[in-house]
Amino acid sequence: MEKRILKMILVCMILSVFTMFVPSFAEERVLRVAGDNNYPPYEFVDEKGEFRGFAVDIMNAVGKEAGYKIEYLPMAWEDALHALEKNQVDVIQCMSITESRKAKFAYTDSILENSAALFVRTENTYITSLEDLKGKRIAYQAGDVGYEKLNALEGVELIDFRNQPEALGILIRGEVDAVMGNRLTGKYILQKEQLVDKVKIVGENISVNSVALAVSKENTQLLNDLNRGLLKIKKNSVYDKIYAKWFGELFASDSTQLNQLVIVLGFVFAVSMLGIVLVIWLNQKLQREVERRTVELDQSKALLEKGNRQKDNILESITSGIIVIDNKEMIIQYNSAARKILKERIKLGQQWRLLGVSEKINMSGYKEALSGNNFTDTMVIERDNGTAVHVQYSLIPIKGPEGTEGTILLINDFTNEKGLMDLLSQNDKMNSLSRLSAGIAHELKNPLNSINAYVNKLPEHWDDAEFKSYFMSVVPDEIKRLNVLLMNLLDYTKPSSTQPDYIELDDLFEEVDRLFKQKVVEKRVTFISDAGELVCWGDSSHLKQVLINLVMNSYEALAERGHIHLIATPEKDRVVIKVSDDGCGIEKETLEKVFEPFYTTKSDGTGIGLAICRQLILENDGEINVESEMGKGTTFTIKLPKFEIS
Repeated sequence: MEKRILKMILVCMILSVFTMFVPSFAEERVLRVAGDNNYPPYEFVDEKGEFRGFAVDIMNAVGKEAGYKIEYLPMAWEDALHALEKNQVDVIQCMSITESRKAKFAYTDSILENSAALFVRTENTYITSLEDLKGKRIAYQAGDVGYEKLNALEGVELIDFRNQPEALGILIRGEVDAVMGNRLTGKYILQKEQLVDKVKIVGENISVNSVALAVSKENTQLLNDLNRGLLKIKKNSVYDKIYAKWFGELFASDSTQLNQLVIVLGFVFAVSMLGIVLVIWLNQKLQREVERRTVELDQSKALLEKGNRQKDNILESITSGIIVIDNKEMIIQYNSAARKILKERIKLGQQWRLLGVSEKINMSGYKEALSGNNFTDTMVIERDNGTAVHVQYSLIPIKGPEGTEGTILLINDFTNEKGLMDLLSQNDKMNSLSRLSAGIAHELKNPLNSINAYVNKLPEHWDDAEFKSYFMSVVPDEIKRLNVLLMNLLDYTKPSSTQPDYIELDDLFEEVDRLFKQKVVEKRVTFISDAGELVCWGDSSHLKQVLINLVMNSYEALAERGHIHLIATPEKDRVVIKVSDDGCGIEKETLEKVFEPFYTTKSDGTGIGLAICRQLILENDGEINVESEMGKGTTFTIKLPKFEIS
């Protein structure tokens, strides 16, 4: 008995000593676990300061099965990566698996499939995929795997943030155009903060990665322990309960083949019934649609018939003759006015060249119409009774999507109008001749009266030396005045022949500038000229004469410190020359007569200058007009053919 007691005491002493030097196998090992402090619902610090989330619950369950006590260190994601690289922590509990990270870390088996998405503001309609991000500002979470995708894009400004909620916040404020981030995290944040109406997800999943627990590559024992713990919680359904808690319930499939067959047959039956119902519905709808379309077709047919009747009535109501010719030169439409004017039988389907009128029509004009341009001319048709009918005709192209599809021959009998126009023209000529005669008589009368007065007094004052002196000074001046008047009249009625050539306006404007240099100094007038290096076609001497006359008129219309502008500008195939001033202007009644010969408002003018200017410009294939406003000034505009230097 005593020996047994001593033996027991000895064993207890040995065990006591052994426990002093050998650590207890039951003592729990501590794991330092890093996680993202704001990555819901995976892992996040809530309002109470507690570290929660799917990854936290998984890590707790795995640590319990593997015999580890967990010490959590929530931090910014980028800091967590650095901490694991420097062995400041043992595990990162929720890391996406990428090829680049495999070079640094070792991963457990996957705990979840993770996907990245593109978030934009709800009103955004121009960003739908990664290809639309060029030139845009994109936010992402620092250290996130999405950076690799974004960094491969060209012309994108990348802005990193410590967490996804912060990035979504600046997106809503409009400081960035899009955010690349985790799809589930983004949806969780938007739903929690009630911001789902402000942000939307666009495009497909940008990347899908497996998520696992990560350790340093050399820590193989820890990796094996974590994998064993993960396998256990998946087998005992703890994993499923954690997943259902954060992402929804997982339904285990325990159906037998019979149940599966019943489901399949039920699905087939439902689809078949749906198909039958759909066919019946479509058949009824199609029948109603056919009935509706039949009614619409009848209405369209009635409208078409009414439209054709109205078209025929309109065509017959037009007093001008109309003949429509297709691109095969066949007559496809005509009206009775055409038959009445031409006094010919016209038939549908007839070759239009068989009509007698075709011999009178200019065929080059017909070809021009076929090329897409309108052509108008006149012709005279001789009737059998010897009367002449004056006809104006137009050839108008019918344009279609593939070019000219035919021609319209439009005919107007203007015999009565022709007689009236001839009468008016004759009357206008007589009025012009009357005004011209009155002007000539008025201009000749004054110098002739002066000469006549001195000649009549000559016998009485023959010996008067002073009278003879007046006589010898006045009479030759009046004769000279008559000569100038007659020469101007000859210039107007019979202008010199033009010798057209290219005119470099820079040189011509410089000559005019030199001629008026002294005058503008005397009157302190500002004279501005700009030829724009343009070249026109015409007689240089004629144009110089016209410009001198117009600039002189502007000079005489100015008070001191006025302005004269001589400017040339291009206009299609013409050169536009404008002579303008800010002088007294011309009254509206006078403006209409400025180009008439012998019309003048100057006390010492002949009224022939502007008439000659107009005649010279017309002789050079040009045009001239005038605009003026009392108290604001006058502008003469000349248009001459442009000379293109090849």
